[in-house]
Amino acid sequence: LYLLRVPEDRLEMVQKRLPQAGIVTEPELAERLAVLEREAAARALEKKEAAAEARRSAAAAKKAAKKAAAGARPAVRKLKPAARPSPARKKGAAPKKAAPKKKASRPARKK
Repeated sequence: LYLLRVPEDRLEMVQKRLPQAGIVTEPELAERLAVLEREAAARALEKKEAAAEARRSAAAAKKAAKKAAAGARPAVRKLKPAARPSPARKKGAAPKKAAPKKKASRPARKK
């Protein structure tokens, strides 16, 4: 916590109530914030580089594991699943016969 523009007559009271607060001028505050910002940027860059290195090593490990797995076992051919009977038909049931078609009736002749 930083305090700006504290009047001279209130310095003692402020220091008693807020002993952890720093009393600074505006240029001092600007310099301290710039230092903190540079440090934060450096930490962010380090984190970014560490994450990129972790991704690279994970990709290399995955590639090595895949290569080892390919050499250790023979290729397996995938089979199509067997066709299932429809739910209406059961084992041993005779197939349904188609209903006979009706002949179309002819229109009556006019006399």
